[in-house]
Order: sequence, then C-alpha cells, then structure tokens
Amino acid sequence: MSYSIVTVPLYDTLGPDAVRYISNHAELRAVACSVALLPILLQNLQACPSISLVVRLPHTALHPPFLLALQHCHANPDAVQSSFCKR
Repeated sequence: MSYSIVTVPLYDTLGPDAVRYISNHAELRAVACSVALLPILLQNLQACPSISLVVRLPHTALHPPFLLALQHCHANPDAVQSSFCKR
C-alpha cells in the first residue's frame, strides 16, 4: 500500500512567520510538535487553514502524546487553546 505522506520540518527557531509560511506552503494537514513549539503553533492556527490535527509529543515518559482534532479551531481559536491547555 502506498501513501502520499511527506515529512516537513518546522523551523520554529526562525520565528512564527516561518512556521506560518512552511505550514501553508506545504499545505500541512497534521503537525507533530514539541511542548516548546506548541504556543507558536497555537498562535498561528488562524493563518494555517489546512492544519486539522495537532499531536503534542510527550515532554517526558510520564506524559503521553496528546491529540487535538481541530474541527472548530479556525472559527474559535480561544476555545482550542483553552481545551488544549487543560490536558
């Protein structure tokens, strides 16, 4: 079976504009990110309409990965951030 899956690195060290540009240029549908990248990603979700899934990778072995399906994120980013931060 073949899938059209390509990994694209997000260079968060280049700042929020780079995260936004890379996400939109690559038309990312899903993003796996670290705890450090999460705030930058959440700030830019409004400008990245193709992202529909965010996976926060575990910070330590005690914290499992966290999945967030972004069905309503573009309409209400505050609700997404608050629900994401509750975990």
